[in-house]
Amino acid sequence: MAYVPLTPLGAEPELTDSAAAIQATVRRFASEVLRPLGRQLDRMAPEAVIAPDSPLWPMYGQFAALGFGVDDLLSMPRRSAHAPWRSCSRNWAGATRAWRSRSARG
Repeated sequence: MAYVPLTPLGAEPELTDSAAAIQATVRRFASEVLRPLGRQLDRMAPEAVIAPDSPLWPMYGQFAALGFGVDDLLSMPRRSAHAPWRSCSRNWAGATRAWRSRSARG
């Protein structure tokens, strides 16, 4: 029987180098951009959040500058320790898909 080292999450394989790089990039983006932006938006009135000059809109450009999209994130292996992050990304992905769908219908 082969020895399989256990990760902190159990008997799951380690992430590939590319998946680990994506994970590190997304975590850094979340802590440096999304969390502070979320705090700022939470203190704003709903109308101000969606206004054309809202700090929300530049965030999409910052995310696009990372070089991968929501579909790339969703293709990564699921890991139970990231359940809160995964839930957030799923909600964000669902909202993005809905927005794309509505935009395509014009």
